[in-house]
Amino acid sequence: MHSLKLNEEACTRCRKCVDTCFVNALKWDTSIPKGAPVLAYPADCQICCYCEKLCPTQALEIIPDWASKYIPRTLSNAKGW
Repeated sequence: MHSLKLNEEACTRCRKCVDTCFVNALKWDTSIPKGAPVLAYPADCQICCYCEKLCPTQALEIIPDWASKYIPRTLSNAKGW
């Protein structure tokens, strides 16, 4: 699954990343004292990286899991191509 790398010191808590996610893969975690974005639904993430681009301080990075995202690779590995 994809993961989110967050630099908590650089994060301004503006929530632009959460607001821009068109598949709602990012959520705002209120269990963290100041709050922070979390990748709540990694399977829904489209790796568009809008959240990264719109972050004013470049505080987050989506780490793609290329091995499990794309079916053709899985199919080609299974068939030995």
